[in-house]
Amino acid sequence: MNEKAESQEKGPDVVRAEVLKIYERASVINQTFESFGDEEPGVHNHSTLGRRIQNALMDSNETVESFRKRSGLSESELQNMLNGHFQKPTIGKVLKGLASLSETLARRQNRIEVGWVSIQKPEGRKLAEKARKSLELLLDDVKASNEAGEEDSGITPAQRAQLIVLAKALVTELEGSFVDKGRLNSILRWLKRIAVRAATKYAVNKVTGGIDLAIDGLEHLSTYVSDMPSFDIPDDTNFTGDA
Repeated sequence: MNEKAESQEKGPDVVRAEVLKIYERASVINQTFESFGDEEPGVHNHSTLGRRIQNALMDSNETVESFRKRSGLSESELQNMLNGHFQKPTIGKVLKGLASLSETLARRQNRIEVGWVSIQKPEGRKLAEKARKSLELLLDDVKASNEAGEEDSGITPAQRAQLIVLAKALVTELEGSFVDKGRLNSILRWLKRIAVRAATKYAVNKVTGGIDLAIDGLEHLSTYVSDMPSFDIPDDTNFTGDA
């Protein structure tokens, strides 16, 4: 199974189990700090834990900025955490954030994560239109980059081709009255992984900038539909738009 397929198959229960494992590991580190008391706070490197937290955030559809606010971390503490550098005050905040994220995922388990939801109400149409326009701009950026023969975009030709297919399909879907939130969140997770890979290659251009804008638009729409009931088949009986 490739990484993309594995990412798309992870439900909130699977991701929550991983978050709880990370929480246990962070608790062990915290106990180590406690055993030293305040006399030897130090800075301890746990790069694997930092990477696992970042991966869990992507799988749970949580942005690092949202986790920073959830945990009460400063921007510098967040960056140190992602790099695996933990201090006693930081690890306590990380534990708080992981516990909160676990609770959020537990609530999400009790909701239908796939199926069609109505986006016909004014707020839904506004967010859908914002997401649709961001995807159209991304498609234009990819086309212009391809025509210019740009290669240093941080994403492979195969990823570009798949990006075009997925973006076009979602653009068409967002023109309608319903959106499949399972597919929406799968595409959002995939774009986040592509953005992370591009960032590790220090690639900054129109394509990577377009991906960031698309992620922003899709995240707002995903948040909007997350608590809405979903249906196997969209029809007039579950149409909740304004007349």
